[in-house]
Amino acid sequence: MSSKTLLIDFPPEITTKVLKKLDLFSILKLRKVSYDLRQFIDENVAKESAEVIRLKLVDHSIEICFKSPKPRNVKFEQKDNDCWMTWRNANYAIKKEIFKNKNFINIFLNEFQIIIKHHGRSVLDLVSVEIFERKTCSMLHKMLTKIGSLRTKKVVFQDCNPAQIGKILPFFDAKDLERIVIDGFFEEHDSKEDEMRTITESEQWKRAKYVDFETEFYVPQIQDFLHFLEVKIECNKIPYQNIILLKENFPSTLTRFEIHLYNSFRDTHQIHASFGIPANRDPDEWYFRIPNNEKEVVNLAVEDRDHFIFRRVKTRGAVYSMNHI
Repeated sequence: MSSKTLLIDFPPEITTKVLKKLDLFSILKLRKVSYDLRQFIDENVAKESAEVIRLKLVDHSIEICFKSPKPRNVKFEQKDNDCWMTWRNANYAIKKEIFKNKNFINIFLNEFQIIIKHHGRSVLDLVSVEIFERKTCSMLHKMLTKIGSLRTKKVVFQDCNPAQIGKILPFFDAKDLERIVIDGFFEEHDSKEDEMRTITESEQWKRAKYVDFETEFYVPQIQDFLHFLEVKIECNKIPYQNIILLKENFPSTLTRFEIHLYNSFRDTHQIHASFGIPANRDPDEWYFRIPNNEKEVVNLAVEDRDHFIFRRVKTRGAVYSMNHI
């Protein structure tokens, strides 16, 4: 074969067959080889991809993460008046392309549209949002306004306060969003009820199935979480009344509700007074009937006075006393 022979010189069916065997990152690099090859790829190569694609939004940058077949990251960031696009090659050496007098959001959008086309799926696997300073929230808001609605299965908020999350959450399409992760410690003055209501009253919150909620100063309101399928909460403290409320209002949709406290739970005696003697010890366990459900019961396990796990279990095989349900 001549060294001057290009992939585009092969018959179209052979070129297509070769391209379909490549991972998405390789296809994106091939698009930059020549105009003819780029045009051929855009017109002919689109497939359902098993690759995991994630977006990472951090104030003045956007990063696209490909997780298979091997990790690859492409980062777009603004440096003065220029957009820098950086990535690592197969030898992990950093490569870059500089777009003079270009906005990084515009360059990202061009690449992102191509990625979605060749990814074969319009819904991302995960979007991560990180805010390290309050002033960067306005930049992220402008960025998302320009991008428009993002379709993703999961969104992770890191080091964001309720006001920031409330402004950003509506940019995610509620029809596709399955899991919301709030991962970070709110500051003491951040735990305002009206700002939390902006989150809990949003369509995204109401339609999601799973939530992981971590906060230091805010005391979660149990009723805001009862519509989910699975819940995991990490916080400083929670009133024992909320534990009783959860037991009495365990809805038909909920399968698991986990609460992990940073400090030991001080009202264990109140739980024992309300629920009676545990059916099992180490950990303490109780079983409760579910109205109009003979096949399942609710199991509550309390571990080390700081870990509460409510979950549905099959009635068959569950060891419990009739006095405790």
